[in-house]
Formats: sequence, structure tokens, C-alpha cells
Amino acid sequence: MQGMMQSLLSKEVLYPSLKDILEKFPEWLRENESKLSPEDKERYENQQKLMDEVCKELESETEADTSEIKHRYENQQKLMDEVCKELESETEADTSEIKHKRFEKVLSLMQRLQDYGQPPADLVGDVGPGIPFDPQGNPEQCSMM
Repeated sequence: MQGMMQSLLSKEVLYPSLKDILEKFPEWLRENESKLSPEDKERYENQQKLMDEVCKELESETEADTSEIKHRYENQQKLMDEVCKELESETEADTSEIKHKRFEKVLSLMQRLQDYGQPPADLVGDVGPGIPFDPQGNPEQCSMM
């Protein structure tokens, strides 16, 4: 749940739409001021202030933050490469013992991969045709029964 919230509240997801609304807000308030109750006007002004604070916080992302994200993605890429190499080494002649060891290794790598969170949304969206995925990377409309 926390991973999902971090994704939704990330600069990449939240900032563009929030910034767009914030840029339109002052003009909208001026144009609609006469139609608003004092309570609504105050509520909208408070929303605008909070949106501005959120945008400033997201804009303050430092190089260190960016470097940390880059490092996380690089680690994800290395782990995905290990998984692919392990799977590519499989042959029809492999014994069940070899297949089991490979399964254990792939499972361990995938668990480590999950520790880094979701890959970039741009990549997850390009997984390919077939099963649509939700923002957490889980298959949508997947029934366990």
C-alpha cells in the first residue's frame, strides 16, 4: 500500500497535473468569485495555497534524490538481467533438480527486485500486449479462481 501511495504521490505522477491546475486556479477564482459563497471561496483559496506548497516541495527535489532514484533503477536493471540470464540458461534436458534450483534462484532475485519497488511507470506500461497491469505491477482483473 505504501509503495502504491509513493508512486501516486511521486513527482512524475502528481506534479504535471497539479502544476496545470495551479496555473489555472488564480484566473478561475477571479472569473468565478461572484458566483462563490464566502465559504467556497475560502476553501478554494486554501486548496490553491496547499497545491502551491505541494508543487514547491516536489520542485525542491534535489540531485541527491534524483541520484538515489537512478541508483534504484540501475539495481533493478541488474537484477532483471540476472533473472533473464537464469531463465535463458534453461534447456529441455534440465533435470527437475536443476529446474527447482533455477526456480529458487529466480524467486530470490524477484523478491530482491521487489525490494526496490516498481520499475519506472513508462517501462511497466510497455510490458506488451496481453494482460493489463495496475500501477503496482499486478495483473488487472486477475481472478485467483
